Amino acid sequence: MTIGVRVALSLITALALGHFAATLFLLGHGSCLRRRLLRFGFSVPLGFGLVSFTYFIQRLVWAPSFASLLAGDAVMVACLAAASRFRSRRRSAQPAEHACEDSRFGVEFWLLGTLTALLVATSVATFLVRSIPNPSGYYDAWANWNMKAKFLFTPDGSRWRGLFDAAAPHPGYPLFLPCTVARAWTYAGCETPAAPIAMAFVATFSVVFLLFGAVLLLRGRTAALLGASVLLATSSFREVGRHQYADIPFALFTLGLGVVLLLVAGGDRDREYGLIGLAGLLSSMAAWTKNEGFLVGLAFLPCLLVAVPRASHGRARIAGVWLAAALPGLAIVILAKAQAAAPVDLFASRDWGAALHLLSVARLELIGKHVFGALLPAAGGQPLWLWLLDPVVLLGTACLAFGFDARRAFSRRMAPVLWMVLLVGAGYVAVYVITPHDLEWHLRTSASRLWMHLWPLVLCWACASVGRPAPPLG
Repeated sequence: MTIGVRVALSLITALALGHFAATLFLLGHGSCLRRRLLRFGFSVPLGFGLVSFTYFIQRLVWAPSFASLLAGDAVMVACLAAASRFRSRRRSAQPAEHACEDSRFGVEFWLLGTLTALLVATSVATFLVRSIPNPSGYYDAWANWNMKAKFLFTPDGSRWRGLFDAAAPHPGYPLFLPCTVARAWTYAGCETPAAPIAMAFVATFSVVFLLFGAVLLLRGRTAALLGASVLLATSSFREVGRHQYADIPFALFTLGLGVVLLLVAGGDRDREYGLIGLAGLLSSMAAWTKNEGFLVGLAFLPCLLVAVPRASHGRARIAGVWLAAALPGLAIVILAKAQAAAPVDLFASRDWGAALHLLSVARLELIGKHVFGALLPAAGGQPLWLWLLDPVVLLGTACLAFGFDARRAFSRRMAPVLWMVLLVGAGYVAVYVITPHDLEWHLRTSASRLWMHLWPLVLCWACASVGRPAPPLG
């Protein structure tokens, strides 16, 4: 097999694994095309997360080879396929599906459909054209993620553990992206630049697909096209994706958790445990992708407990199911961090007794300037005409044009997603307050990337509240 075929095979096996995992967790969300699209949207985060976990476990024991990875993936796919098949036979007949909007295709549908198609074509072309001259990504990608992948890929005994040395860059960083790239290299048999480009490409456009599938199910075609087009029109999203940073895969897990909140709030008790198990697994995968994943998990759990209908299972049991599903992945995350020779740099070398200066007015003003600058270009000192192209302004204009259902947006079903965004955002601001790094540098290099963690989730919440009302999910 050629190198390209082997890289494609690594993607196909990961997607197959993710597909059957999504089918197992979302079995009740079932038979119609929209629900199948949603399951496919979850296939990428679940598949990539599972193969990344298993690659690291194999790497701890022996140097993985193409044959061992292929055999292990085949066994896992067969087991998950059998489990999902067994569960499907035990389920009762599914309730009738509801259409989220009428069957007519209005002018707004064709306009948004044409715009989305153009944005997809230009985004794909731009991604590929600009990735070829930088096959290893931009600085953080090749200095951190892809460099760690090179250590993991090396077949020389214990040399791969050099990525945990104190002299290595950020030895305590999670290993989702390095393990995913190293696995593709192991399939290919060499360090082909096609692997990191392919991983970044699939992750970037999977965020768009998951957003489209979720809003399609919750609100209908027009709202789904609106969300996809605004996300594709977000220049920071496209740039961070082709830079091969871990922020876009992380956004995929964050968006998945938000979608689970919306589905849980639908109130179907028969599907509840599967969704909560899915949320626990996604939470551990988020922590395996970036350290911010621990914050996202802590913000998600109280929102989940609020989203669960009052007539549902006990909240203590819900929290227990979430934790049980998250524990295996979290154990791998902790195991990897235990190998590192240095603590997380956020809490290293900090004299907390003399930290009152962290709350100075000038420091908080600087944080506010950069945070709002990431949201709105004009707030960051950019030309005022950029307001017209800012994604937040575009979203607000679209909500006015198509009609924003405020009662639905702030209802008990939708509000937990907004609370999750606010809690995570508050956590990010707190990190900037206590950062040991130069604050100006830290804000300048990360504020826009952190906003990309939450922007797809904000779009999902907003677009699920525009247009014609949707009946219950049934």
